[in-house]
Amino acid sequence: MKNNHHSAHKLAAIVAALAFSGAALAAAPGDAPRPERAGSHACHPHGMSHGHGGRHDYGHGFHKGQHGKTQHREMHERQVGLIVPGYGVVSRDFVDGMGLDEAQQKLVQEAKDAARALRKEVREAVKKLRDSDVERFASLDLEKAIKDADERRRAANEARRKLDEKWLAVWNSLKPEQQARVADHLKQRAEAAAKRAQKFEERRKNRQENRAERGQRDDAKKSDART
Repeated sequence: MKNNHHSAHKLAAIVAALAFSGAALAAAPGDAPRPERAGSHACHPHGMSHGHGGRHDYGHGFHKGQHGKTQHREMHERQVGLIVPGYGVVSRDFVDGMGLDEAQQKLVQEAKDAARALRKEVREAVKKLRDSDVERFASLDLEKAIKDADERRRAANEARRKLDEKWLAVWNSLKPEQQARVADHLKQRAEAAAKRAQKFEERRKNRQENRAERGQRDDAKKSDART
């Protein structure tokens, strides 16, 4: 039992590592970057969380529709050109027009391969964890659980940093004009996202105001009916 618990916690650390390091590559490279959200669940694919509350830790995201989700994610991954750590994904179509040389293309491929290899480890780890998941509840040791959670976060940060360094190497390999082109693209995309968010907020406020006005009219009609 002790060895099984040790293996499970080791696998859990790998799972947590992917949550941070692989999420960016799995993100859809649309016109607007997705904002980073607070909380561990924000970065977890398949709805996994390593927190102490809410949904169970690992594996429950692998439900009946997982195959379709995997295909959808892989399609988006093929559309990823490169990742700018802290700023988002740049589409493959955009990167294809940047004229990367052979050395730059090699660095991009190395970063993608590293993320892909880690995701493969995670898939295997989650499968093993599902098979031995009930063992975690044989006895409750909260202090050990907190310590294990700290270890998972440490492993996650380490894996994320390693991938960030690979993408940083890609960025540093770009020529000044290439960096400027990417920066301008990200800025324009962020501005477009901000405009969409502003329009959405305006529509939301208008709906609230319209509901409030309808409520006031209804109240006035009811008041008139009583008198």
